[in-house]
Order: sequence, then structure tokens, then C-alpha cells
Amino acid sequence: MKRIGFFLSVFLATLHFIYAQDEPANIESINQQRLNLQSRGMIVLGSWAALNFAYSGYQLTQTEGKQYYFNQMNVFWNLVNAGIATTGFISASNSPADISVLETLNETQKFSSILLLNAGLDLAYISAGFYLKERAKNVQKQKDRFTGYGNSLILQGGFLFVFDLAVYFLNNDLANKILQKSENIQLAISPVSFKAIINL
Repeated sequence: MKRIGFFLSVFLATLHFIYAQDEPANIESINQQRLNLQSRGMIVLGSWAALNFAYSGYQLTQTEGKQYYFNQMNVFWNLVNAGIATTGFISASNSPADISVLETLNETQKFSSILLLNAGLDLAYISAGFYLKERAKNVQKQKDRFTGYGNSLILQGGFLFVFDLAVYFLNNDLANKILQKSENIQLAISPVSFKAIINL
């Protein structure tokens, strides 16, 4: 039985090896598209941050009252966006494209989960903005601050919501391509399955 288990494991390993040899030409291209999507997404986010710095940074010297606080929050908010964009771009640029179908699918699904989580947070930011605007109606001392910050949260949250959903749907298109590619996989070989076969 152990001999049968050994030959079965060799046979399965051979199937896996043959599939792996056929894999790179297509999956590497798809995987590179995934990394390009992430890189370009971070460029868009970074550009939005730069635009906010340029416009709102200048407007801070030209405005007062609620407009001043609106621009102030835009600058604060996009310090975070700039950090995320820089880190994400570097990560995508340094990630290898020559990984397996299953690894690529896992990375794609992980990215989709992050985007959906972010979209949920974006809605929370928008809600917080409306809350601050409503709160401003009942206070005098912080009226301008609450109104300006509220408007900024609605703007920034709205942009991020559209951004995250757009990237999510583009990423899902790539996930579907990977799933079509992985339909050729009839079985997955793991150290546990090898061990079980060898011990027959």
C-alpha cells in the first residue's frame, strides 16, 4: 500500500508540474494587470491628494470661517491619502508577477475585501459629515468648524467611495479571468494530501 501511495503521489506531482509549466504565460500577464491596476489606483489617489494640497493649501491663506475649516480638513485628510498612495504604489511596484494561479486569486480576493471594507468606511465618513453639518445648526461657538469639517468629510468620503467601488469592479473583472484560468485545476495538492497518500 505504501508503494501504491508513493506512485500516486509521484503521479499527482507530475500533473501539478505539467500544469505549472503551462501556467506562467497567461497567469503572469493577468497578475501583472492586477499589479498595474493597484499601481494606477494609487496614482489616482495620490493625484487627488496633490490636487487637494495645491487648491486647499492655497485657499487656507485666502478664506476664513467655514471655508477655512473646509480647506483645513481637506489638507489634513489628504496627508493620510498621500501616505496610503505612496505605500500602496511601492508595494504594488515591488510585488512579483510570477506567482501561481491560486496565489494570484488569493491576492485578488484579499484586495477586493479591503476595497469593500474601505467603501463601508467611506459611507461612515459621509454620514459623519452630515452629522457635523446637522450639529452645526445647534451650536454657535463651533458652527463654522462643524460646517466646514462636515462639508470636507462629505466631499472626501464621496470621492473615496466612488474610487473604491470603481477599483473593486475592475479588480473583480481580473478575478473572473483568474477563475476561468483555474477551472483547469482538477485538484489541489498540499503537503497534508501528500502525507495522507504516502501513509496509505
